[in-house]
Amino acid sequence: MNSNQQISFYIPRMSGKYDKKQVKAIFKHLNIGKVKRVDFTPINKKPGFIEIYDTQNKSAFVHMELLYPNDLTERIFQIVFLQTSGYKIYPENNNIYWLLLKNTYPIQDTLMNKHQIVENCRYLESVVQQQADTIKNLEEKVLGIQSVVYQLVGGLFCPNTQVGSYQVNSNVLFRTEPLLQIKNIPLNTSKWETSPTTRQGDSNENRINSLEFQMKSATKLLSVLSDLMGEKLEAEEDNYSVDLQSISDTEAEYLLEQDHYQNQYYNQDNETTYSSRTHSSMPSLIENYDEADSNSDSSLERRRISSELCGNE
Repeated sequence: MNSNQQISFYIPRMSGKYDKKQVKAIFKHLNIGKVKRVDFTPINKKPGFIEIYDTQNKSAFVHMELLYPNDLTERIFQIVFLQTSGYKIYPENNNIYWLLLKNTYPIQDTLMNKHQIVENCRYLESVVQQQADTIKNLEEKVLGIQSVVYQLVGGLFCPNTQVGSYQVNSNVLFRTEPLLQIKNIPLNTSKWETSPTTRQGDSNENRINSLEFQMKSATKLLSVLSDLMGEKLEAEEDNYSVDLQSISDTEAEYLLEQDHYQNQYYNQDNETTYSSRTHSSMPSLIENYDEADSNSDSSLERRRISSELCGNE
């Protein structure tokens, strides 16, 4: 046992009737050693200023100034400090005992008086208040960020086909437990799986799918109509060929002649009035008639009268 080693015992429970002087006297009476300081605390005291005071029982930290050199102290030191076990002592020579344990974190002595300690506590209270204000401000900022990110997450994933991805990101954002998966229904049914699609993208995708379906339907319908029209035209051509073959040669010649007259009549209606050749089917006869008429007496007389009346040559 090292005499320079700091010895401190922890007594988990003792009667509330004992005070510091009595504890010091009992340790001296049992020939254990000289007590330097005794600190009383409530049983199972937690760190901080909050305490539950029990007048019936309390705990004690006994700080030793020295241990007396004898067989008892050697045995106590061996069991408590080397074996980290407990040793029982009987303060009143009856069945009531104190259990001596090793004080793992002994409180060091201080030169500060109670006024200095109170002043330090006031300073710590001001620091704690500043930190509380900072924490409150940060909490409000975090709530705002969570609200914005929650809106973004809701817009990134389709609420109908990407419920799983939406819920996972929401759980990470708010640190909540994942909801139970609906039985026999997969949470993600989108073909894009966990990739964000955005609500606008989902809407556009649905519109594109609808347009593609309509175009495919229209293409299929046009193909069917084209086939039907082709079959109808082929049938009409076959019927026309059969009709031509069934008529006689005389009837065919008559039809061709009628068609020739119709074309000739159509061409005469479209001819201009400034060409005498295009208004007659016999231009040579018209020229000969004009030459004969210009040399006759009646023609000369008509020209003279026209010249006197109109000044024509």
